[in-house]
Amino acid sequence: MSFTLPKYDLPRIIFGSLAVFSMLLVSLWLLRPFLISLIWAGLVVIATWPVMLRIQQWMGRKRTPAVLVMTLLLIALFMMPLLFMADSMMELSARLSQWLESDKVPLLLSGEFLHQVPFIGAKLYSRWQVMLADHGHSLIAHLQPWLRHAALVLLAQLGHLGQLVINGIMMLALSALLYSNGEKVALALSRFARRLAGTRGDIAVKLAGQTIRAVASGIVVTAVCQSVLGGVGLALCGIPGALLLTLLIFILCLAQLGPIVIMLPATAWLYWQGETGWGTLLLLWSLVAGSMDNILRPFLIRRGAEIPMILILGGVIGGLLAFGMVGLFIGPAVLAVSWRLLVIWVNEPEASVQVVESDAA
Repeated sequence: MSFTLPKYDLPRIIFGSLAVFSMLLVSLWLLRPFLISLIWAGLVVIATWPVMLRIQQWMGRKRTPAVLVMTLLLIALFMMPLLFMADSMMELSARLSQWLESDKVPLLLSGEFLHQVPFIGAKLYSRWQVMLADHGHSLIAHLQPWLRHAALVLLAQLGHLGQLVINGIMMLALSALLYSNGEKVALALSRFARRLAGTRGDIAVKLAGQTIRAVASGIVVTAVCQSVLGGVGLALCGIPGALLLTLLIFILCLAQLGPIVIMLPATAWLYWQGETGWGTLLLLWSLVAGSMDNILRPFLIRRGAEIPMILILGGVIGGLLAFGMVGLFIGPAVLAVSWRLLVIWVNEPEASVQVVESDAA
């Protein structure tokens, strides 16, 4: 018996693959300015899609009013931190101007308080007097390299902030489009996944959606609860710039550092001001807000998916380094989806072997 091997036109396959690959690369290059915003919008829409459907039911099952409401909610959530930051900066500038006009500035410049520093107070006072004698030129000479580096870092951070605002505006516009055509986009993704991997591809798309919702609810909702609780405690205890500190707490909670980084120095400041009662209250408040994530975050994440917390932390840090502030949202979701799909793919042969063995028995 003779077998006829199929004849393949190898150059045609190679050049056809190169053409398709080149078109994909060019398409990605053209869409490069919008990719981060598109990924961000997709994560937001997937995480909030059940909320949009519920609002649509309240609106008489009309899609357009529901999309308008969701877009306005996203705009409010996006603009609120910026308004908090502006209000807090105005408050801090007013307090700084009042402090500069007070009688404490000459006392501070005289350096008399340095005598109270144990062990090295006298040496610090003498160094301070030498610096005052040459009008601070020696200090400026020593600090000039550090000041130049700090200025470069500040300019870089301002650039990241501007990029965050631009990505946020594009994210809002793309989110409105995805809300309007959510079912069509989901159907297109399912068809594409089925073409790649059959029924496994369709299952992978559904698992990805569940994982994104679980990560969003576990990280973002926990960060919101911790920042709100921490901000209420700071405002109640009379900490200056409570709104700005609340925004910083929210960012730190997204980065998995928790509110303790902000609230413990605020507690120490209250004790230093002689407010022992308020300091003790804020200390207890800090312990409650700081330990909330140990209960709330695992509960919310495990409702949708079993994901190691070390993976979430790696996604937050890696996303922040790779994409800036937007990476706080993108990094954990992408890593969590990849992890869950990998675990299912690894465990699938074992499940199929068990099924075959049970059938044979």
